[in-house]
Amino acid sequence: MQNSNDNMQTRAEALWPGLAIGAQTNNQDFWGICFGRPSAFLFLVVFGGISWITPNLLTVLSFGLVLGTSALIVWGDPSLWILAAVLLQLNLTLDCADGQLARYRKTSSALGSYLDKITDFLGFLILFAALAEVSIHRTGDLWYMHLAFLGVFAPVMVGYVKWLVVADALKKGQSELDAAPPGPARITWWRVALKIFEFREPDIYLWVGVALCLGHPEWALWVIGISQPLVLIVALVYRGRQLTRQTREPTEGSGS
Repeated sequence: MQNSNDNMQTRAEALWPGLAIGAQTNNQDFWGICFGRPSAFLFLVVFGGISWITPNLLTVLSFGLVLGTSALIVWGDPSLWILAAVLLQLNLTLDCADGQLARYRKTSSALGSYLDKITDFLGFLILFAALAEVSIHRTGDLWYMHLAFLGVFAPVMVGYVKWLVVADALKKGQSELDAAPPGPARITWWRVALKIFEFREPDIYLWVGVALCLGHPEWALWVIGISQPLVLIVALVYRGRQLTRQTREPTEGSGS
């Protein structure tokens, strides 16, 4: 299934830049840095040479793992929640791997990007619906429905305002990474450790997994339902100021 031009060493060298950390990369969140992208890297080094494993297939499989996780949360015995947590982390691995594989094979497409974002949104919706269902059943408190709503709504809005800025940057002939937040030139281990308090989108998988392993899925809703609206407020202010600055800057090729 592999040829001389596509062996493990070649793939490892080509995929290695995907592990870079910093503002001008797609690798800025705690759980993506510590688990998501490294596990995706290892997966693709081993299996990336198999031709029928495509980026879109990985996207669909990732979504299937979210469905399996949600089913175990709602209908599975609590003893299976650890398995659900494992499936959720595998979902993150494949979710990180689909884009890396597309860039490695130079097969990135608008359809693949669309499919990735749609399945991410539906996955969050289904996962948080499952967490709300089991939390309400365990506690009888309908408040968990509101926390689940915030857990879905806030990350989607963060992504929405991000892509507004990205779309504006692309119109100006810039790249997606030109719209990334500025960051330090050098990333140290303690800066990575502090990122756990940023509660970015991939970190949701970490917190849900920890809550499932501890046997208290409702704890994940408290952590995410409180943190994500705060993250959204910061994102709305920052992205609004960023878009305003971009609007004032002259477009490429315009006169002075």
